[in-house]
Amino acid sequence: MKFKVSPSVLTLSVMSCVSFADDAVGQQPGTNLNAGDIAIVGFNSDGPDEFAFLLLADVEAGTNISFTDKGWQSSGSLRANEGIETWTAGSDLSAGTLINFPAASFSTTDSGFVLSTSGDQILAYQGSDSSPSFLYAIHFNGAQEFDTSLEIDSNETTLPTGLTIGSSAVAIGETDNAVFDFSSFGTDQTPDQWRSLISDPDNWNTTNSDSGFTMPTNSNTTVNVVPSPTAGFGALCLMGLTAARRRRRGGKALLSSK
Repeated sequence: MKFKVSPSVLTLSVMSCVSFADDAVGQQPGTNLNAGDIAIVGFNSDGPDEFAFLLLADVEAGTNISFTDKGWQSSGSLRANEGIETWTAGSDLSAGTLINFPAASFSTTDSGFVLSTSGDQILAYQGSDSSPSFLYAIHFNGAQEFDTSLEIDSNETTLPTGLTIGSSAVAIGETDNAVFDFSSFGTDQTPDQWRSLISDPDNWNTTNSDSGFTMPTNSNTTVNVVPSPTAGFGALCLMGLTAARRRRRGGKALLSSK
């Protein structure tokens, strides 16, 4: 038996999928991000503290991301007695946007954000500090690795929950200042390619010089995030609709223009 699927039915199916996604996201302001949707691409701990991060996904106005120098403990909580700075998107921003701290778009959530010249870390997350959803982490103390000890000090961190070394976390070894070397790579990369490049410690320049580095901005650095090849959302919905009909009809349902 053949089935005729009219354009109106397909349109309704796609709209239903979109509506379902909207309901799942809810009406909270801003964008809920996943691990690796941003990447920290530079910092200076000598002189005024600075850091820069790259958006690898589009964000809506009102999106909040917190940055802390608190270490993540093996017990599953942030270490106390250090600081948190929270960035808020003032407008919709596209992937490829570089953002620098300090800036007016940051507010102090917990005073005490000070990058140590004896090694430290920057952890980026959404949500509360008691239940963070981590997005990215950079560690710049000791060897090129995250700590594994049960007890950590202010210069140490274990790998935050949900992050993966090489795609959403990087440990570059002890240094005062560092910046990802954008100039060594093509300007057009997919999000996964940028994640892999940025999360490789061999692709970073480091120095203990007091002068540090100029942080990358969209004025001094060309960076484009090109889409990853994926199936269209409408096509996925149509595939689901077809599969459901096939199951109902014993695997013989077909689409027809007749």
